[in-house]
Amino acid sequence: MTARSGAFNNGSLTVRRNTDESDNLGKEFAILRDEAADNKIEQHEKHLRNYEDRLRKKFIKMEKAMAGAKSQRSWLNSQLGNKNEK
Repeated sequence: MTARSGAFNNGSLTVRRNTDESDNLGKEFAILRDEAADNKIEQHEKHLRNYEDRLRKKFIKMEKAMAGAKSQRSWLNSQLGNKNEK
Protein backbone atom coordinates (compact mmCIF):
# COMPACT_ATOMS: atom_id res chain seq x y z
CA MET A 1 0.00 0.00 0.00
CA THR A 2 1.24 3.46 -0.81
CA ALA A 3 2.07 5.64 2.15
CA ARG A 4 0.91 9.16 1.47
CA SER A 5 0.30 12.19 3.55
CA GLY A 6 -2.05 14.97 2.68
CA ALA A 7 -2.67 18.52 3.78
CA PHE A 8 -5.05 21.24 2.78
CA ASN A 9 -3.45 24.49 1.69
CA ASN A 10 -5.79 27.30 0.69
CA GLY A 11 -8.54 24.84 -0.18
CA SER A 12 -6.40 22.48 -2.31
CA LEU A 13 -5.15 19.06 -1.28
CA THR A 14 -1.42 18.45 -1.48
CA VAL A 15 -0.39 14.80 -1.65
CA ARG A 16 3.18 13.78 -0.99
CA ARG A 17 4.57 10.32 -1.66
CA ASN A 18 6.69 8.52 0.82
CA THR A 19 10.33 9.24 -0.02
CA ASP A 20 11.25 5.54 0.21
CA GLU A 21 8.70 4.74 -2.49
CA SER A 22 10.01 7.55 -4.67
CA ASP A 23 13.56 6.30 -4.23
CA ASN A 24 12.51 2.77 -5.20
CA LEU A 25 10.67 4.02 -8.28
CA GLY A 26 13.69 6.07 -9.27
CA LYS A 27 15.96 3.05 -8.88
CA GLU A 28 13.58 0.82 -10.85
CA PHE A 29 13.41 3.40 -13.62
CA ALA A 30 17.21 3.67 -13.69
CA ILE A 31 17.50 -0.12 -13.95
CA LEU A 32 14.98 -0.25 -16.80
CA ARG A 33 16.73 2.63 -18.57
CA ASP A 34 20.10 0.90 -18.21
CA GLU A 35 18.68 -2.39 -19.51
CA ALA A 36 17.21 -0.61 -22.53
CA ALA A 37 20.54 1.09 -23.20
CA ASP A 38 22.36 -2.25 -22.88
CA ASN A 39 19.95 -3.85 -25.36
CA LYS A 40 20.45 -1.02 -27.81
CA ILE A 41 24.24 -1.31 -27.48
CA GLU A 42 24.03 -5.07 -28.08
CA GLN A 43 21.93 -4.49 -31.20
CA HIS A 44 24.43 -1.95 -32.55
CA GLU A 45 27.36 -4.27 -31.81
CA LYS A 46 25.61 -7.12 -33.62
CA HIS A 47 24.93 -4.84 -36.58
CA LEU A 48 28.59 -3.74 -36.65
CA ARG A 49 29.82 -7.36 -36.52
CA ASN A 50 27.56 -8.26 -39.45
CA TYR A 51 28.70 -5.20 -41.39
CA GLU A 52 32.34 -6.04 -40.68
CA ASP A 53 31.79 -9.61 -41.92
CA ARG A 54 30.22 -8.32 -45.15
CA LEU A 55 33.14 -5.94 -45.70
CA ARG A 56 35.67 -8.71 -45.09
CA LYS A 57 33.92 -10.94 -47.62
CA LYS A 58 33.89 -8.13 -50.18
CA PHE A 59 37.58 -7.44 -49.55
CA ILE A 60 38.50 -11.12 -50.01
CA LYS A 61 36.48 -11.20 -53.22
CA MET A 62 38.29 -8.08 -54.47
CA GLU A 63 41.70 -9.55 -53.57
CA LYS A 64 40.90 -12.72 -55.54
CA ALA A 65 39.77 -10.64 -58.52
CA MET A 66 42.99 -8.59 -58.37
CA ALA A 67 45.11 -11.75 -58.19
CA GLY A 68 43.23 -13.14 -61.19
CA ALA A 69 43.74 -9.93 -63.15
CA LYS A 70 47.49 -9.93 -62.38
CA SER A 71 47.75 -13.55 -63.42
CA GLN A 72 45.91 -12.80 -66.65
CA ARG A 73 48.15 -9.80 -67.30
CA SER A 74 51.25 -11.95 -66.83
CA TRP A 75 49.89 -14.59 -69.21
CA LEU A 76 49.00 -12.00 -71.84
CA ASN A 77 52.44 -10.38 -71.53
CA SER A 78 54.10 -13.74 -72.00
CA GLN A 79 51.94 -14.40 -75.08
CA LEU A 80 52.88 -11.01 -76.53
CA GLY A 81 56.57 -11.57 -75.93
CA ASN A 82 56.84 -9.28 -72.88
CA LYS A 83 56.59 -6.14 -75.04
CA ASN A 84 54.07 -4.36 -72.79
CA GLU A 85 55.16 -5.61 -69.37
CA LYS A 86 55.50 -3.08 -66.53
